Amino acid sequence: MSKIRKRRTVSILLIAGIALLVAAAAVYCLYIWNGYKAGDHAEKVMEKMQEIIPQFDENDEAATGLGEDPLPMISIDGVSFVGYLDIPSQNLKLPVVGAESNGKEFAFHDSGSPVKGHFWIGGRDVDGIFGSLSKIKPGETIRFIDVNGVRYSYLVTGMGSIKSRAEAKHDLVLYRGLSRNISMAVFGTMQ
Repeated sequence: MSKIRKRRTVSILLIAGIALLVAAAAVYCLYIWNGYKAGDHAEKVMEKMQEIIPQFDENDEAATGLGEDPLPMISIDGVSFVGYLDIPSQNLKLPVVGAESNGKEFAFHDSGSPVKGHFWIGGRDVDGIFGSLSKIKPGETIRFIDVNGVRYSYLVTGMGSIKSRAEAKHDLVLYRGLSRNISMAVFGTMQ
């Protein structure tokens, strides 16, 4: 191969490498932007939820009474919500949709209920709203507030991964990933 051909080949490979790096940077920026928009949307929905859902005092009997099963729902921006998670240690409030959501901005009610137990709430992935699951520690409290303002408190008893639903016999399971591939779970017992 002549020196000119080698230079052309090297130049073509260099240009292709730079183009790939630019494309990867653009995709990453788009990913970050979409995450920002999702987080912003979740915050706006949470503000609307707090306007709609009764906000009872901590010791008000109406907030600690038995709720309904199935969970009642409200609609905001065309999406049905069953309530929200309040994770005080993370200073985080997360809207919970009534069924699995394709977006990263909302948690979703998977199965069970606070009334009957084995209440499962999922989140998409590490970069979604459940990215902070690994920061939650045993002994902390997580609350679920339904759309009627009824508050359910859970004591975090453990964390880990699970391979099947039969393994998790807890009152509350928050998990990250898809229901068949759970990468991280937080287990809680009702207080």
